[in-house]
Amino acid sequence: MKALVWLLVVLAGAALTSAAQVRIAQSPYPFHEVGTGGRIEPQSFVRDPAGTLYFVYLSQFTPPQYDVAIARSTTGGLTWEMTWQQGFAANPAGDFGNFEPTLAVDSKGNLHCAWTHRPLNDQNGQTIRYNRWDAATKSWGTEAATAAGASRYTRNAALAVDSKDHVYLMHAHASTGRATLFRSDQPCAADQKFTPVNPAFASTLVYQISLVVDALDQVHAAYYGTGASSYSVHHQCFTGSTWTPQTMLGNGDLCADWPIRLCADLNGNVYAFYGRDTQAAPDKTQWDPVWEVRRWDGATQTWGAAVQVYKTTRTQYRYNGLDSNHEWTISVACDENTGEVYLIYRDFDAGRYLLATWRNGDPSPGTYALLNTTGSLAPNYPDRFYSPQMRGSVYPACNRTALGLDLLHTEGDPLASPATYTLVYDALPVGSLLSVGRPQVGTTYPLDLQALGDAGLAYQVALSASGPTPGIPIDRRVVPLAPDPLFFLVLGNALPGTLKKFAGTLDAAGAGRAELVIPGNPALAGTLLHGAFATYPGAPSGIKTLSNAWRFVLVK
Repeated sequence: MKALVWLLVVLAGAALTSAAQVRIAQSPYPFHEVGTGGRIEPQSFVRDPAGTLYFVYLSQFTPPQYDVAIARSTTGGLTWEMTWQQGFAANPAGDFGNFEPTLAVDSKGNLHCAWTHRPLNDQNGQTIRYNRWDAATKSWGTEAATAAGASRYTRNAALAVDSKDHVYLMHAHASTGRATLFRSDQPCAADQKFTPVNPAFASTLVYQISLVVDALDQVHAAYYGTGASSYSVHHQCFTGSTWTPQTMLGNGDLCADWPIRLCADLNGNVYAFYGRDTQAAPDKTQWDPVWEVRRWDGATQTWGAAVQVYKTTRTQYRYNGLDSNHEWTISVACDENTGEVYLIYRDFDAGRYLLATWRNGDPSPGTYALLNTTGSLAPNYPDRFYSPQMRGSVYPACNRTALGLDLLHTEGDPLASPATYTLVYDALPVGSLLSVGRPQVGTTYPLDLQALGDAGLAYQVALSASGPTPGIPIDRRVVPLAPDPLFFLVLGNALPGTLKKFAGTLDAAGAGRAELVIPGNPALAGTLLHGAFATYPGAPSGIKTLSNAWRFVLVK
């Protein structure tokens, strides 16, 4: 009964230990972006193979010029060197500056950074610039303006790295309405030279590019732009020798069908998370956003149907501040151990942000965590939460450090005088529950547990015969199981001959094994079960790590 008592205490509101959250007082920073009143908005977030975290942001070290900066944490997010790299991007005096930076990391720990540079009063003179931080020499290479053959009036650079450490760089040419995908001539872009892939990417006007490499080393590009006849969110995949046909993911109206974010899991699947405007008549001053997620099936090489995650109940007026922020209102990533997909999105009606999960084997996401509960400052005005960035298990393997999800966001009050902001880092450890066994009636079915970083901690496994939804809210997370009779029988240890080691302690590697002794009744064949586990320092002090929901069907 110990586990059941622990759960009841938790549900009654006992204090919990949650994911490690670090709040970094941000204002007044001497290096903040003046145009936002001191707000730093992370624009790309990576972790290298050694576990060091990096994010890139836009700043103004020498106002009024805009510049690129990279922050670093070698302590797992507990402390940050906010100006670890600043001023490394050439920015001649008098120029408008650098903006739209992006960051990627390869298996050797080298950092790759690309950004747009604009001369003063010369928007048509923009170029994409690229540089590389060498992890071995701990130094930058020679910055290359137009290193990737960028033409005039370029923007929206995106980076990705494949399993062979080839670096892909894609950007748009707004003057021609085309985008180009380049691949580094050498692994890790050692010579900092890029060549356009053949055949060339065929598109019209392109904005907000998202780039990801799948488990087959195919390069997926998603973007907001024009297709055959309309503006929308689109996708194409470069297989290594050709491009797949353009697929429209949005609704095809001339409207605000952006942003778009991609992530890849360990099985060759790719997930697209994007905003779609549901207004019947296109209107550039307002939109009725819906957040949708779709999966590219790695086996069939096709997109599945769109699943709605959220739909607003009131029109958003873009001239009231939303237009400059709505492209930064979502994020998507896979977790480290299971490949399940996590989605951050803005709830416009409540003025808050939510974290949802696309649960393995189930058709729709469910609310996983509440990241921000403060209300909107005013109707249709951006709330106190900005630029969510999430780093997870992106392919290839060098990005999988088995430490869970890393999250960044900025929060504050833009109407205060002076405006004040806080940069927030959050770690969300995710455990893995899986089995290589066969759940046959009359046999023992092993359930393998893994929660790296939780060595020696107590764990509890639970089962449900009703699926993973609606789940049980605990703190900012949800136990991904329905609280049905089986769930409480397991927690109450009411099936002692059936459940072995469903409660115990993880070993020095953060691993454990529970066993389900399945009765030999043939009538049980076809029964669908879900299992999950949690670790905790000691009942009832709270959950440290939650696992995925493992789905299995009993067979004869």
